Amino acid sequence: MNRRLPEEPADRKDAPRGAKKKRATGDAAKAAAGKAPAKKGTRKPRVEGLLGIGFDGTDGHTRITKGKEFFLVGGSSETHEKMQDFTIHLTERLKKRGKRISDASVDELRDLANDL
Repeated sequence: MNRRLPEEPADRKDAPRGAKKKRATGDAAKAAAGKAPAKKGTRKPRVEGLLGIGFDGTDGHTRITKGKEFFLVGGSSETHEKMQDFTIHLTERLKKRGKRISDASVDELRDLANDL
């Protein structure tokens, strides 16, 4: 009993039997689909909020302070208080500029943090 395989498409006639067609990936695939390739390095980092984690809490207390744009957790009483003070001063300085944490650029936050 001889079975005939279905006719292969024209672009696969030269390929060995059972070989899979290679798909274009990345920019080549986007160009083939009519889409512009993404430019590398054009996405700017964005700050969504502030996360503070203290690792020196050994007294068994779970310290958590949260706000709309920050979350502070852990640490000893002293460390947690320092994180709170830092966050308060940072948000006050941003408020003077008419901004919130999520409105400020990464560089602006870094400069403010270095000044505190």
